[in-house]
Parts: sequence; C-alpha cells; structure tokens
Amino acid sequence: MGTPRSPELSRTAPAAAAVLDAPAALPARLPRPQVQRPRRCRALVARGAALALPAAALTVVGVVHAVGTATWPAYGNDDEGTYLARAWAVQTGLGAHHGPAPYTYWYDHPPFGWIQLSLWTWLTHTFRPGTVAVASGRADMLVYTLVSAALVYVVARRLGCSVPVAAGTVLVFGLSPLSVQYLRLVMLDTIALPWVLAAFALALSPRRRLWAFAAGGLCFAGGVLSKETYLILLPALLWLVWQRSAGPTRTMCLAVCSGVMAAVLAFYPLYAALKGELVPGHGHVSLIGAIEWQLSGRTGSGSVLRAGTDAHGKVLDWLRADPWLLGLGVAGLPVAFLVERLRPIGAAYATFVLMVLRPGYLPAAFVTGALPFAGLTAGTAVDALWRPDPALRLPHRAGTMRRRFALRPRRRPRRPHRPRMIGSDPRLPARRIVAGGLVAGAAVVLVPRWASGDRVAMTTDTTAAFSKAEAWVRRHVPRTATILVDDDVWIDLVDDGFRPSRVVWFWELESDPAVRARYPEGWRQMDYVVATDTIRVNVVSGARSVRSVVQALAHSTVVARFGTGTTWVSVRKVDPDRPGNPPWWLPGSGTLRPPTSGLQEGERL
Repeated sequence: MGTPRSPELSRTAPAAAAVLDAPAALPARLPRPQVQRPRRCRALVARGAALALPAAALTVVGVVHAVGTATWPAYGNDDEGTYLARAWAVQTGLGAHHGPAPYTYWYDHPPFGWIQLSLWTWLTHTFRPGTVAVASGRADMLVYTLVSAALVYVVARRLGCSVPVAAGTVLVFGLSPLSVQYLRLVMLDTIALPWVLAAFALALSPRRRLWAFAAGGLCFAGGVLSKETYLILLPALLWLVWQRSAGPTRTMCLAVCSGVMAAVLAFYPLYAALKGELVPGHGHVSLIGAIEWQLSGRTGSGSVLRAGTDAHGKVLDWLRADPWLLGLGVAGLPVAFLVERLRPIGAAYATFVLMVLRPGYLPAAFVTGALPFAGLTAGTAVDALWRPDPALRLPHRAGTMRRRFALRPRRRPRRPHRPRMIGSDPRLPARRIVAGGLVAGAAVVLVPRWASGDRVAMTTDTTAAFSKAEAWVRRHVPRTATILVDDDVWIDLVDDGFRPSRVVWFWELESDPAVRARYPEGWRQMDYVVATDTIRVNVVSGARSVRSVVQALAHSTVVARFGTGTTWVSVRKVDPDRPGNPPWWLPGSGTLRPPTSGLQEGERL
C-alpha cells in the first residue's frame, strides 16, 4: 500500500511538468555588463602619472647634466685622464707589460671600472685626433648618471614611497650642484654607483626570489670591482637581505648572496696570482702590497674637525658646492632608524658620514657614493612622516626602545585582533604638518640656490685655456719631442700622433721603474713641460714627491701661456744646461703674486 499524496501536490504536478517540457524562452539580446568608466579612467590616470612623473624627473636631470658637461667643472684633477688612459690601453691593447694601463699597473684600483669605460670609448669613438678625450668621456658618464637616477627611483618605490615622493627624490639627488659637479667627472665612483644601487634594488625585490638576491650579490661585486671603497656598504646590504628574506629561507638567501659576491670578487686576487703579483716580492708590484699601502702607507688627510687639514678643506669644498643635500640626509636619519624598513638605507648613509669623520685618507670623490643615499634617506623620511605608517611610532619606555631596535623582537602573547582604520592615528595630522613644512621650506630655500648653481654649471666654460694649449702643442712642438704632462694631456697628445713613450706622465717620472729605465737622466731628458693646474697643485703641495718635475720647471722658460685665473695653462721649454726663468709659483723661486691677465711678470716669450 503506497503513501497517500497530498491534494496540493496532486494539483500542481501537471503544471510543473508542463513548464519543464516547454522550450526555454531566451532574450533576443543579452544585456551588456555595466562598466564603471570613472574607475577605469582613474586607474589609467594613475598609471600614466606613475610613468610620467619619473620620466619627467629623469628628463630634467639628463638635461641639466648634459648641457655644459664638457666645459665645467675644470680639468683640475688628472684622475679623469688616468682612467681614460687606462681605458685606451685596454681598448688598443698597448698597455705596459700587456696590462690594463699604459704604465706599470700596480693594483691601486681594480680594473673593471675602466674596462667598462673602454667599451663606451670604443662605441662612441672617444679617442680621435684633435679632440679632448676628457670632454668625450664626460659625455659617456651621462649614461651612468641616468641609470643611477632611475635606480634611485626604483629603490624609493620598493621602500614604500609614493610616486611623487620617489620622483622628488630623483630630482633632489640629480639636481643638487654637488651631484652635478661630481657625477660629471670621469671617475670610478660614478661608474660603480649604478652597480651598487642595482644591488640594493634587487635586494628590495617585492617577490623576494632567490635569484634576485643572487643577482644583488653579483651587482655589488661589480661595484666593488669598479671602486673598492664601496665595500663599506656590505653590512647595510646584508642587513637588507636579512630583512627582506622570509624566515625559513633567510639563511639560504644570505648564503647565496654572499657566495655569489665572494666568487666574483675572487677573480681579482686570482688575476694577480696568475701574474705572480699576489704577494710582495723583489722587482715586481703586488696586490697585497697595494692593499697595505692603501690602508696604512698612504698619507692621511687629517681630521675633518681640525682647520687647515686636507680632509677639512675637502669637506668645506663639498659644503660650498651644496650643503643642503648632505644636510637633508643627516636630518632624515632619525626617522630612518625609527622605521624598520628604512634602517638599512639609513645605515648605508650613516656609514659614509662616519667614514668622513674618521682619521685617514679622504678622497675628494668619496662624496659621490653618499649622494643617492642622502637623497633616499631624506625622501623616505618625508614619505614616512606624511603617510599613515604604523611602523613610525615613537617609543615611550626604555623597554619599548630595546624591543624596537632588536633584531629579533621578544615574543608576546597573542591578543584579539582589533580592526583599526588607517587614518585613525592621532599623530598623523601633526606628522603631516611637519612633513609639509619641511618640504615647503626646502623648496623655498633649495630652488633658487640650486637653480643658480646649475646655471653656472651649464653656462660656464673653464676649459678654453686647456684646449688652446693643446692646440698650440700640436702645431709647434715636434712629434719627436719628450713632453712632461699630466694624464689629461697625455691621452690627447697620444691621439694626435705623439709617441706614448715620448709623452711622460709627471707622476711616473720617479715612481715607475720602467720610465726611470727609459730616461736614466730624469728631467734632463725632458724637452717641454705643459704646466696645468694639476701640476701646479701637486708641485706646491707635495714638492718632495715630484722633485724631478720641480727641477724641470726650475730650468725652463715659458714659451706660451693661455687663460687667466686658476685655469690658465703654460707651455715651458726645458734647458738643463742653464738656469731658466722659473715660474713664480714654484717653491723657493720668489714671492711674486699671481697675475690677473697676460703673461706672468718676469716670464718672457
């Protein structure tokens, strides 16, 4: 006996069956999905701004650095000519003893910097007769400057900065007169800078892949092999790798980054070992001997805090060019150390500051490496103050301070999660007032000062006398003459057809055994001296180390002179058999004051 049906179900069953058996009624046209066009437009505008702002910032930086790069600053440091001469030796294969330098290579710097430079000089045909090689080399430096500026933007964005703040950081880094002055120079510091910044950018990779940390170690090794002083940033880079890597794979990431870096750096001592020049020995240079000289044998620059020392004078030169970029970086250090993600960048800039304060030798171009980290420290500090950042909370007790700066904070018992609105921080309005006031005040102060300094860099010609002196030598000095010059002149005269063995770099006349063997009588075998500002400064400040140059000048007479002020150049003919007419600036040769124009008093054509 079956279960009795309900009367309601019996009545509705035929109607339901009819509905199921009938064909489905489809609409004639499907409705279009509603698209929120305003939201899409906002996304496109945001994406366009994210591309337009950094592009505009890089364009402005490129124009400022490109205009006038060949004529300012003056050729007052023959390091530019030294690195170009070594690039010439690599490009032509005419280095001394088949090495990477026209003279004996004594491992003062790793050669990777001018090996890169030789590639650019080959592509751009830098070494041409009748041209100034330093001017062409400075044009090549524009590529390194733009790459460095782009990497500053990438690092700022990966540190959490907004697009406007990151673009502003690029402008602060690139438009400072101090940056314009030093990034234009053909220096190893400028060549190594993109490699170091690329290492930090890869360590900040948002996906945190193992290959990114390995590539970061490779790039940092490339920077150190270009300029060894960047090795001081190794602790900051490893700290950043430790901070950005995940907990279970942190040890592996550190090991891979350090291992790749060490493997690449090992090529330098391996090269020295294969040439038999790793350890000191009789009759040859050595890598270890050069390192010992760099660390302990080199004459120190004195204390920065003591007036009259070389270090004090170099820091004053930096501050005269622009005190604001370095000062803004120092002002941003407290905020950088309070925000966890910014601490490695703050530590990198603090390392440069501490190295300047320490006693020892201080190169003039040392400030080049500090410039991007000063801009990053200042820019990220402003961004952390402006935007609601829960990491930026001032500690109130000593225990909180210890926990905040500890590498591994103490575990706390879990508490129930309390949702909190992003903008509910009571300190946010005050922080934004501080950040806005700092940005507005900096803009009011910096824009007119930097515009004036950059205008000088773009319009001033300080190299006219140098070019005229070289042109005079090409026309009036025979190709068989022996000429004592600095390295800026050396490369140009060799390009003009003078024999490399007949053009002598003034430092090598006493320091290079091969040059002493070629000219056993020293300065007496010189025919001419091209006295540039580089030679004058070295003779006045260190006459004992260039005694042969002093004797050549003391037995010489001026035959041509070009320019006025501090950039003038004189060509002098050497006569070893009788006393000449020494210049007024030669130590022990008189007390005549420098002339303002024309020939020097007492020096006749």
